[in-house]
Amino acid sequence: MQDSKGNKPQSLKSICDELLADRTSDEELQQQRLQLESLFTSPNSQLSEVPTATALRQTVEIFIREHADVMLFNSDMNTMGMKEMDPSRVCDLLLRCKGPLESLKAEWKRVLEETFTKRNEGHHRNSECNVLCFDSDNDTAWEILQLEEENQCKSHANKHTSRDLLNMCVQQWVVTKQDGVHNNNNNNNNNNNNNNNSNKDSKDYTNGVQSCLKKNNGQEILQAVREVIDADLDTNILDENWEFWVSLLLAYVEKDTTSREAVSVVELLYMHCTAQEKLYLVGSITKKIHRLADNAVVLKDIFMNLFHQLLLRTPEDIIPFTDDEILELFLQSLRVVVTHIISFNSMDTKAQWLRGLLVRPSLISHIISLPNSTPDVMEKLITDTTPTPHAISLIVIMLPLWMGNDSSRSKRTVITLFEGIVNAILHDHIPKEMLTDVMVCIGRCVHGIYFEKRSEYVNMICDAIVCRMNDTTIITRGECVLTLLELLLRFACPSAHFSDEMYRLPPIHLKSIEENLLKRSEKWSKVNDLRKSAVRIFWWVMLRWYAADLNKVVTRVVKSVCRRDRRMGVLWDEGHLVAMSYTIPLWCGLEDVWESEQRVSSLNYVILLHYICSSDRKNFSEYYHLHLQEEQEKEEKELVSFSQPIPLSIPLQEKSYVDREVEPQRSSSQMSHMSTSWWMLMRWCTNACARRGLFFATTESLRSLVDNNYNDILDNVPLVMPVEEFDELLHIPHTISQQKLHKQQTLALLLSIRLWIASLSSLTQPEAPITCKINLNDMLHQQIRTYWIDYNTSGKLSKYPFGDDSLLVLLCVCCMGKLTDKENHHYMDKSVLQETLQQLVEDRCGFDPIEQIVKYLITGVGGEYLASILAKRFEAVCEVSISSDLRKDKQHFLVPAVTEEDIHSLYSSLKLKEITSSSSSTTTTTLTTTTTTTTVSNDIMDVSLRNILFLLLELHGGDVFQAANTFKSYPVSKWEAYGRCTELAVGVVQHIVSMWPHVERILQSAGIDVYYLSLLCVSKWMRDPATSVDLAKKSIEKFMHIGQRAWECIVAESLYRHLMGIWQQLREPEELSSSWTASGIFPVSLLWASCLTKPFILSEGL
Repeated sequence: MQDSKGNKPQSLKSICDELLADRTSDEELQQQRLQLESLFTSPNSQLSEVPTATALRQTVEIFIREHADVMLFNSDMNTMGMKEMDPSRVCDLLLRCKGPLESLKAEWKRVLEETFTKRNEGHHRNSECNVLCFDSDNDTAWEILQLEEENQCKSHANKHTSRDLLNMCVQQWVVTKQDGVHNNNNNNNNNNNNNNNSNKDSKDYTNGVQSCLKKNNGQEILQAVREVIDADLDTNILDENWEFWVSLLLAYVEKDTTSREAVSVVELLYMHCTAQEKLYLVGSITKKIHRLADNAVVLKDIFMNLFHQLLLRTPEDIIPFTDDEILELFLQSLRVVVTHIISFNSMDTKAQWLRGLLVRPSLISHIISLPNSTPDVMEKLITDTTPTPHAISLIVIMLPLWMGNDSSRSKRTVITLFEGIVNAILHDHIPKEMLTDVMVCIGRCVHGIYFEKRSEYVNMICDAIVCRMNDTTIITRGECVLTLLELLLRFACPSAHFSDEMYRLPPIHLKSIEENLLKRSEKWSKVNDLRKSAVRIFWWVMLRWYAADLNKVVTRVVKSVCRRDRRMGVLWDEGHLVAMSYTIPLWCGLEDVWESEQRVSSLNYVILLHYICSSDRKNFSEYYHLHLQEEQEKEEKELVSFSQPIPLSIPLQEKSYVDREVEPQRSSSQMSHMSTSWWMLMRWCTNACARRGLFFATTESLRSLVDNNYNDILDNVPLVMPVEEFDELLHIPHTISQQKLHKQQTLALLLSIRLWIASLSSLTQPEAPITCKINLNDMLHQQIRTYWIDYNTSGKLSKYPFGDDSLLVLLCVCCMGKLTDKENHHYMDKSVLQETLQQLVEDRCGFDPIEQIVKYLITGVGGEYLASILAKRFEAVCEVSISSDLRKDKQHFLVPAVTEEDIHSLYSSLKLKEITSSSSSTTTTTLTTTTTTTTVSNDIMDVSLRNILFLLLELHGGDVFQAANTFKSYPVSKWEAYGRCTELAVGVVQHIVSMWPHVERILQSAGIDVYYLSLLCVSKWMRDPATSVDLAKKSIEKFMHIGQRAWECIVAESLYRHLMGIWQQLREPEELSSSWTASGIFPVSLLWASCLTKPFILSEGL
């Protein structure tokens, strides 16, 4: 129904009729738009309470959210409620595309049909009248709701009036322009001058605009423009005369009475025009800004704010722009910004307009060439703007892109900008909220600074730190020092850029840092925990890279940490020992210190284990929030407070400077990202006492995590919990609650660490006291017999559900322990574990990985198939050998045991001083107060000689006479050198790292320590008669003839070829990925498993 007076809708039925009808003409479409608006804007309280009307509105809300990408509306409307949205904009969105509107109509029909069906089903009930009754002959129910749509109808009635008003303005402008052209032509004919066409056009536009300003009401014109934009997005009245309308609207912006409304209309118009029109509009505004006098401060600020708002709106509809148009817009904007940088400091401190434009990737290449293409802009950035906040934000965004520019002129410009940023930090001119971004920028740019210049920066920063630490008059000196400490690390340590990998600070500068900051930082950090945490992390990072050159710091750490009576609140802790262990020579020095059992026992291995497992956190740099106290308090709580019995947590993946929440992942995936933790644990396991301490640290950490059922077996078994209990975590983690998921992940990590430590034999202390060793064989024997053999024979139910998965994990641990133990070639026949393993497989049917690995452990047969089993467990393919009966296989790998009597006889025949057995030999170590150099007694020489004589006896089958003849063939000094395995392994590592630095990265990515691998090669693979007598003899012969350094080069190249041969075989993606994801508990990389099982060959002809 329609009212004859106003022709406006009277009922909800008329609204639905109009919405669901197919309209083609412009007038009919406009009528449909009005009905749609009335559905959301009618103030009638009765209509807002009708359930069907509410359902229709909710349908539109849901539809807009689901089809946001199709309808191309502003991203901020996606989360905005319908009540907060402009109804006219909602209608524009719905009517813009025909396809989405038809889909919405179908949804409306469904809602109305459901309403009608419910009414028919419930007609016998005393319910309210349904006003949306289809096929009803009575329209009374529709007419009870009168709609008050005065605003919409008024807009509809005034549509043509608004267009007529705008047409009148255009006509006035055209007439004025024609009159001006006619007058100019007459003047040109009289003066014979035809060279001022551009000036004439500009004057014509100006005259036309001024005429419209005088003859029309500004508010009416602006309202008419708004109504035309709202009513018809594709109107030509604005597009065909775009230059005129831009000039007119900007003129209204200048007028005090219309300025605010004109700015709003310009912003609305900007969102509905083409890319070319947007460029013209922005260009016109920039010209206005440049032409305004300096004393027109208020008017200039208005245009600057309008210009900034248009830039911020550009990313919302950036797709229609071409690359050249984006470049033009960027250059226009940048010139305005650098010229009026003071105004932009208050509007946009962080340069959000530039961040928005950078969503267009093509702009990056233009920014890279900016120093060469626009030197005038660069000069303004250098001379006029630094260190204003907006200029700093611009430089922080663009400076990393300029560092790769090789032009000499550009290089000087970039270095000057970089110096400006650094000086701003040194003089405390950077706002606190910008410090994080600035530090990230410096970290990305420092690789492009010359080494000599970086050394100068280090001296400047160090002097500034000393000055602020000594200056007690500065109230905020604490925050300044924290910031400068972080800045010093940026220049002193290598950045993440590949070209900066080999950068190291010269020793003279390191000595200066040590002399100036060591004592001062200790004293300065005693004020509060925040400072202590910052200084502790600073020295951690410095020791991570320069431990070999910071002798005083290393001495201070060792004397503070490796002592029984440790003081509370000291700056140094076990974390600094972990940092020192990154440097292999320092790690060897630490091992010499720890040969005293008293020193080793003073370490807190629970804290030590936590620091090792935290090594993946990019050297703590992402936690280095020195300028934010709340972040430092979080760091202090996480890294320093170890009052809880279980400080361990799952190490997070790589993070930015602002901590982000890490989504739950599979346990195996998390462990694969802990490659630093695995190879660092491997390095610490070279020492027998440290290995034992770390192993039992896992016991303490697990004690409060495991159920009470497992507490009674925690101290006696390697595998505390069945692997089968983690199936839910591995396969359906999304079904576990967040709290339980975190607990399961922590348990899986700790169990894996415990088994990893158990599988790595110590290689540098065969003479270590019995109290420093883990009796792994007895623990394995006890657990296998208790939970598999005795359980199967007795038939009793066990409260610990250990299955085949758990058994295979234990056997893999036992196998890796055998493969890494340099004295394992004759221990198995004397161990009770052999009988247990033999009994384990007697009742098993078929041939699976368990039987395969047990066969190797007992007989040494089938070692070539172990790599796949160690990495993939039951997913590995097993090969049945010709002789699969364990009882028929010969233990061919055993060699005659060498007794103490044989060693004493050989000593006597060689007329050497007799020494005691390894179990009673002692070693003394003295640590000086000024250096990390250790002085060791001559017993080390005796131990080395004893190991050599033991090897010679093994090579000659226990024949003392032949062993003595071989020993007399070469000088004693060479035998002593060959017996120092640690020194030889360090030399091999140095050759590998210097000649093939990528090898260390490959190994570490697979959780392998290059030092452990070299030590394993030198002390086991090349000295094991059980695997190859010829290799052991060839190694001795080469060493004696070519010398230690040449021998180390040969071994290094042979080991490199050994690794690369394995690596080439594992280059397939599925092979590499499976090495870390095949097992959730105790993951072993396929590269490490292959290194252990593939025979090592000493290269010929080198």
